[in-house]
Amino acid sequence: MGTCKLHTRYRFAQLRPGDQGVYRQIYNKWSQGRSIAMISCPGAGYTTPDGTDVHDIVQAIIDDNPQLFHLETTQFMYRRNGAAVTIGTESIYTPTEYTCLSAKLKRRTTDILHAAQAYPSDGTRLAYLYQFLVDNIAYHRGLPNPRSRCEIHTIVGALLNSACVCDGYARAFQLLCDNAGLHCIIVCGHTQMAEAKEPHAWNIVMLTGQCYHVDVTQASAAAEKSSGCSTQFFLRSDQSFSHNHEWNRHVYPVCASDFTANKPESETILLK
Repeated sequence: MGTCKLHTRYRFAQLRPGDQGVYRQIYNKWSQGRSIAMISCPGAGYTTPDGTDVHDIVQAIIDDNPQLFHLETTQFMYRRNGAAVTIGTESIYTPTEYTCLSAKLKRRTTDILHAAQAYPSDGTRLAYLYQFLVDNIAYHRGLPNPRSRCEIHTIVGALLNSACVCDGYARAFQLLCDNAGLHCIIVCGHTQMAEAKEPHAWNIVMLTGQCYHVDVTQASAAAEKSSGCSTQFFLRSDQSFSHNHEWNRHVYPVCASDFTANKPESETILLK
């Protein structure tokens, strides 16, 4: 799976230069399929010389890189020995399984992106990827075993098992956009479900210089109740999403307006 360069990653770009170095050290280990990374981090405790909590950098890496599907991300272990800090978690897969799944995901991603290339603009390619995931993934909370409980949060659950929860949808959309050269980030917040708020994940994308919200999970739920793919959750503004989404607006880009059809003709979005 090809991925965009680290300096273009949203959370990476928000870090100080020293913290970017810590990010690179951890990422370089994990991107090789490892689940433990030992880094050089002078100081005391689990903060960097720039004063950032190492776990905040770990979370930035997880948010930026959906291809790190092998990591169990609910609990990390930290240990300091002098200037070295070891960060680790469990790997969901054996090395052989990781290699096999990586190959399957590369083929799956290549096939999806090949189909997307038939569309003439970034906007129509975004629409294709959005609708493809809505049509091909079912919301599912997983089977009662540890591996399934992990996979529903990853691109394996979304792209290979066709069953996941919200962050699985969001990571799959981010991965496809990354590989298509489209700017996309994950948003972590809450949504109103019935009478309760629940943790939720969705995306923000950039199109023609403007940012928009995209919620593939809620579009999938809406599609199950009616025919076709809802545009209610596609390329929307902060105001449109604020009715049933909550997020830290200081952390994420401003989405000033809904995408409208009066954009240049080459960027008109056509959904079936």
